[in-house]
Amino acid sequence: MCVIPGDTALNMQPIGVIDSGVGGLSTLRSLLRLLPHERFIYFADLAHAPYGNKPPALIQARTARIACFMRTQNVKALVVACNTVCAVHGPTLRHLIDVPVFDVLQAGARFAARQPNLQDIGILATEATVRTRAYEQQIRGLRPAARVATIACPQLVTRIEQGLGMHPDTRTLLAVDLARLDARRRDAVIIGCTHFAFLRQRLGELLGPAVSVIDPGSLVAGDLRQAIDQGQIGANHASRASPPLLFASRDSPGFRDIARAAMPMLGGALLHCVNLDRTFLACAQPGKDTHESGPIPPKAAASSPP
Repeated sequence: MCVIPGDTALNMQPIGVIDSGVGGLSTLRSLLRLLPHERFIYFADLAHAPYGNKPPALIQARTARIACFMRTQNVKALVVACNTVCAVHGPTLRHLIDVPVFDVLQAGARFAARQPNLQDIGILATEATVRTRAYEQQIRGLRPAARVATIACPQLVTRIEQGLGMHPDTRTLLAVDLARLDARRRDAVIIGCTHFAFLRQRLGELLGPAVSVIDPGSLVAGDLRQAIDQGQIGANHASRASPPLLFASRDSPGFRDIARAAMPMLGGALLHCVNLDRTFLACAQPGKDTHESGPIPPKAAASSPP
């Protein structure tokens, strides 16, 4: 499916945002700020979150199913708000869905590499992202002389998934991870996992003004807005903003609480659970009505913006 700027029906189609859990909500928040008239569909694979400690084969299989789900929703663009997915599955994910794909890892690496004053760059990431060396490869591919160091911070991911981002112990844990990275001696630190964007204020406090904090979630939101402004993707000129629709592979009251705290506009928004295996089977059968297979709960269909 290709989006044709100027086609009103296509322009009103939603933009998909995907992550394993709550981290991508920080990117969704940035998207809503920059693109208030667009419609968004967010999918969290809560049944397998977080992805950072999962094997690549599982991440790829789950991402393929999520891409199929987004196809059933007729999205006009897809934002991959999970650095781990970008690192493990980014190059091949674009072959699974025929819309523009925006990648947080690529956005962060490209920005860092293009800043001439950033010679020494540290990255806070997940175990899976560290293993791929994706950030190092992308940054050094653009600027071979750059010094890049990456560390995994799995305990931080867990605490944010548990809604403990503002707990004093989380600040202590963040300080320990920054010391491991020797972050205060670097020119910049990249938030290499969207979960950590919820700690951006604390990162600034701990690092001080001499170290730049790079948030790929905010950058990818800017990339998407630029693509819309340049006519590469049709703009939705709706007179009012529609709250994003939230989908997940299992229910989680904790996820809903974090989502509402991050974005008060959600109010009492429902979290719709989707059977990704049924969605995937429907996508795999050309010509089959995916809605007939039942991946979309009746409440979700009823709550979709007109």
